[in-house]
Amino acid sequence: MTHAITKQVYDAFGDTYYSPQHNTIRYFNAIQAFPIRIAFAEQARFLRKPLEEVDVLNIGVGNGQHCEQLCLPIYKHVVRERVRWDRITDFDISSAMLQAAKGYYPSEEYQRRFAEREPLQVQGDVLELQDILPSESFDIVLAGLCDNVEDQKRIYEEAFKVLRPQGMFIVTYPHKTLMTIIRQELYGIHPAFTRFLIDGREYLVPSFTPEPEDIEELFSDAGFEAVQAENLYHDQNFDFHNQAISNTVRKAQKKSVEDLPVLVLGTGRKPDGLTELERKEKRDPWFWYN
Repeated sequence: MTHAITKQVYDAFGDTYYSPQHNTIRYFNAIQAFPIRIAFAEQARFLRKPLEEVDVLNIGVGNGQHCEQLCLPIYKHVVRERVRWDRITDFDISSAMLQAAKGYYPSEEYQRRFAEREPLQVQGDVLELQDILPSESFDIVLAGLCDNVEDQKRIYEEAFKVLRPQGMFIVTYPHKTLMTIIRQELYGIHPAFTRFLIDGREYLVPSFTPEPEDIEELFSDAGFEAVQAENLYHDQNFDFHNQAISNTVRKAQKKSVEDLPVLVLGTGRKPDGLTELERKEKRDPWFWYN
């Protein structure tokens, strides 16, 4: 039932997902873009391959802005490389969101000039990834703002299956403390729901945001290692967009938005399955001759 509600809402969103009427979503996307890009660059260095050769599965595509931010070299002073458009598979339960994402894909002229096609699109249920996509076929799986999926444990298990050895799973969630304040004090709804307003109609979608310590446990239980969960805070470079939310936080906790975590970013890496000797030999082919 939860999946059906989520699909209904995102089908209704379509290309209005990042419109001015959804400022909180736009804000979340701006906050997480840079940390996600840094995680991508670090994973490429760990794999000892150029970022342009990294294969990415993007779960919950939104309307395509995640892809655009990863594929354009907008942070040249930190990350000089970029992800190739044709190395990305966009995956979403909503056909409307996948269609909206096409608006951010490269033009035909760009594709001809750089010999680079647009991302592959796949519609389906994230809880059935392995039944839809080949096992061990991605270096990175990204699931941004994935709190609308009830079976959180299964997301991690499915991501683990489609990742190659040493592949990285990256997740983000709205931070529970901030979202509880917003939902209870501003919208007057139970904190276990996310409120969407689409064409004047209110939708309440169940939210299953775990605590930061639970995120680490979800990674570990699925078999990941090198697990981390970190809070992402308000960035002064971005307007908060929604003054009502900022005022609500101040009223509820006598704090500014800047004092509270906005999002949580979690990362975990799939083990390579090698013994220590095999790992040394892989790193240094001359290992046995020394």
